[in-house]
Amino acid sequence: MNKQLYPRYEISRLLDISYMKKIVKILNENNIRPVLKDAQNIEYYKATDVEFLLAKQNELYQHYEANYLLYDEAKELGASIHDLSLSDPTELPVLIRIKKFYKRKMVYLQSSLNKRIEKRELIKVASCYTSNEVIQLFQIRPSDVKSFLKKHNIEPIINNVDGKGSRWSKAKIDTLLRKRENLYSYYDQNYMTYKETSKLLNVKMISSHTIKKYNLVIEALPTFIKFKRFKKTHVVFTKKLVYDYIKIKHDKGNMINEKKEKVLKERKKEVNIQKEIPPEENLNKNYTSLQDIRMLLGLSNTLVHTVLHENKITPKYILKNVKWYVKSEINQLKEIQDQLYYKFEKDYMTLNELRDYKISVNFTNKLTSTAVPRIIKKEKFKSLNVVYPRKVIEAYLNQRRREQLKTDLTIDVTIPFPIFERLVSEFNITFSDKAPLTQKYWISFVRQTLNKTKGNKQSVKKQIIRFVSITELLANVTRTKEIFAYTAKELSLLLFNREIYQEYQITFYTFFNTINNEMPFNIIDLNKIKNPNEEKRKKKISNKEVYSPTEFIELLNYVGNVELHKHKSIKDIHVGLCDLKKYKKYDSAWLYVLLHMNNGWRSADFAYKIPRLELPDNILTISDLEKNDLSIDDAKFIVVQLSSKLQSLKHSKNQKTNYFFCSEELLYPLANALIISELRTRIFKSHKQYLIDFKNERNDMLKGTHDSFFENYKKNFKFSSLKMNRTLIGLMSDVIKKKTNRNPLEISKFIRNHSDLDTTNSYINIPQEHLDYIASQLFDKGYFGYTYDLFTKALLEAPSKNTENIMKKSALIKKVFGDIYKIENLARYINILEQEDEDLLHYLNEHSEKELQEKMLLLNLGQLPAKEANYQCIFGKCLFLERDCNRCPFAVPHFYALTQIGGNMLRRIKEYQEIHNSSMYQGEKVRISNLLISDLLILSNAKQKFGEEILSAFIKIDYEDLKEQIRLLPSPYEFMTIKGV
Repeated sequence: MNKQLYPRYEISRLLDISYMKKIVKILNENNIRPVLKDAQNIEYYKATDVEFLLAKQNELYQHYEANYLLYDEAKELGASIHDLSLSDPTELPVLIRIKKFYKRKMVYLQSSLNKRIEKRELIKVASCYTSNEVIQLFQIRPSDVKSFLKKHNIEPIINNVDGKGSRWSKAKIDTLLRKRENLYSYYDQNYMTYKETSKLLNVKMISSHTIKKYNLVIEALPTFIKFKRFKKTHVVFTKKLVYDYIKIKHDKGNMINEKKEKVLKERKKEVNIQKEIPPEENLNKNYTSLQDIRMLLGLSNTLVHTVLHENKITPKYILKNVKWYVKSEINQLKEIQDQLYYKFEKDYMTLNELRDYKISVNFTNKLTSTAVPRIIKKEKFKSLNVVYPRKVIEAYLNQRRREQLKTDLTIDVTIPFPIFERLVSEFNITFSDKAPLTQKYWISFVRQTLNKTKGNKQSVKKQIIRFVSITELLANVTRTKEIFAYTAKELSLLLFNREIYQEYQITFYTFFNTINNEMPFNIIDLNKIKNPNEEKRKKKISNKEVYSPTEFIELLNYVGNVELHKHKSIKDIHVGLCDLKKYKKYDSAWLYVLLHMNNGWRSADFAYKIPRLELPDNILTISDLEKNDLSIDDAKFIVVQLSSKLQSLKHSKNQKTNYFFCSEELLYPLANALIISELRTRIFKSHKQYLIDFKNERNDMLKGTHDSFFENYKKNFKFSSLKMNRTLIGLMSDVIKKKTNRNPLEISKFIRNHSDLDTTNSYINIPQEHLDYIASQLFDKGYFGYTYDLFTKALLEAPSKNTENIMKKSALIKKVFGDIYKIENLARYINILEQEDEDLLHYLNEHSEKELQEKMLLLNLGQLPAKEANYQCIFGKCLFLERDCNRCPFAVPHFYALTQIGGNMLRRIKEYQEIHNSSMYQGEKVRISNLLISDLLILSNAKQKFGEEILSAFIKIDYEDLKEQIRLLPSPYEFMTIKGV
């Protein structure tokens, strides 16, 4: 191979693979990209990459040829279909489907297949039982065969997963049968079942008191012999003790009492009959009384007797009813008590101590408890039966303290790096003296990363905490040497294994890559470490669920049910006022899901960026809303107010503008949800500046709230923010695909400015009967203006002539703003349309109705972005770069643009007044007069479409005040030319 570049068709020839799709797949799997594309779109690849593929193909082919068999080859060896299915069937790599493997897909591991065949041959000569025979012999269920025999250390000669085709050693099974029969015989002779015992004693139930009093022994029956007589019993009684009990029971009471008294007297005699009773001074010196023992051990009388009995310590003398014990034995017992008490005090904690630390009952129940020995039941252990392991509890308390510290220190994350340093210090995380360079470069990397961090508070907080955890891990790994002293293989084992979180691996990989880029040569060979970013990307691609069009419509109908959700939201708020623990946050859930139906934002943007709102004058309390339905005008007022406050909202991850959108169908439900959430915020006296409040640290919709909101919806339905985002993108893509000629992949990057969301495989096939309805849910009705109106009319009827349009514009300004300048022939001066309107009319006339419909669809979907924010461009790409969008007839403004236009208008009024009062130049007066009239025209269109209230909300000044300011200006009548704009 002496070429430097190879075209793809030549790679196909060299690899002996003719299907070009396979070649493309092989190149992608090996991450080989073209380095050149010629005029005929032929792609060329590096010779080194081609050599790599040929070498890999040869190596793989030899390996598979030596170790694997084809189906035909396996059949020749006598393998059955069953043998093949258990012989590690492996799919052939596409790269080596050549020569003998051509058109073959599966191969079978030869070594595994040989073992299967050998075992099958063995079965023919071996003496064995089948699984069915074992079932009959032992009277067990088919599903229990394997587990039953495994308990007795019997493995199958031939093993099948389901156990049905397995074979078992006859000798071992026979031995087990004999063992079973012997055990059964023993229990049959010496034990009685519970039923037999109760019948013999003539009682329905044998009480625990009877068992304890008469020393009846009850034992668990081995499951091994649960057949025949013992088939339906779990416990048995010792036969001899049962008969002894019956015998004692039938003795006369007086005889028993006489016998007991006689025995007691005899015992006292035996104790007191000694060779020599010691003098009193020797008695006190070498012996101690029961009373002194009780005081020494600090135990109750009952416990002292029990402890002495447990330790087999008996009295040496009984004098005048006082028991005397050997002092040395008691001293030994005291030493045992002290040692055991110290051990339990050191290694265990009591329930009261757990309560002092405010440890929950749930956590306590999960702990493994230990019984308190009777000998130490004094002081702190006096009335306790169990204690809990101190190490486990201290570890839990330490973790809880760390979590609380993380929460406290990350309340304000405006400057994240000092918080990271404080947490590292508080957690006592330190690097070894043997890794100063690791510490230097790692801390520098963390500082740079945190200083560049953007996003919402929760994202920054999460990143700080992640860096603290990674720092602790890195410090532990570098106790003995620098991180750079490890080989790539060692790093893979230490930091890039399954035990390390994927996000940690990505951080380490980025850190090493950053170090390599800062150095003249690579310190760490990352080519030998699997890139965790690739693993994450593959995992992300494989898990791209979306809601179907039917599910989307059903969910749309459900969240739009105002009567249901309004009632349940208000009821839940009343419940929360009485008992906050029972409050389900239903209103927040309703608002959260509603916003998702039209906006592909991140979950955190919904949770933290929906602002507080002013309420209509007639709805200031919950009872007002309960008594009165919200009017359509008030609903529009609420949603427009929200739109106005959200127009500068930035995407929490990429800091792009997050445009808010609400379809006409959801406007009324959304307004109700917003009002209820605002009322709830006021009722609960919350100081938070956002409406959605799930009352947890991350402000997430937790399972209880989720299930409460979807209680009246489908069973087992699960709402996902990311899944709905993908659904919106998929729906938008399919609408564009079916209604226009544009490529959905081209479009999707503009959708909701959610450019970080991977849209591959997110397409949804919308049934034709749902297409128009779903498209209407994605349409933004906030576009307005003369151009938009003309465009709309072009689809319904022929556009008016130029002269008529000029007259209409003139009449519009006069109608909306009144005859401010007392100009009767204003049309004569609004000649901006003379040429530019002709261009727009010409553009409309030369396009077919279908093409105009397609343009209108894209415009309503926000898919024709202009060079300025909040405008759409008829061309889709600006042709007049020197012209501002608000001066271009081919630009269509959105009502979000009104804020900017309103601000311009106020500045323009001030500038207009200054120029007319002080400037001597005619050109200046012409320019400013033309600009003023152009702005007036845009505001006139906006007022006509949206009304006075909406216009005032966006231009940040009362509409009547604006009119008054304009009325006081000098007349622009004599200076207007418009063409000079």
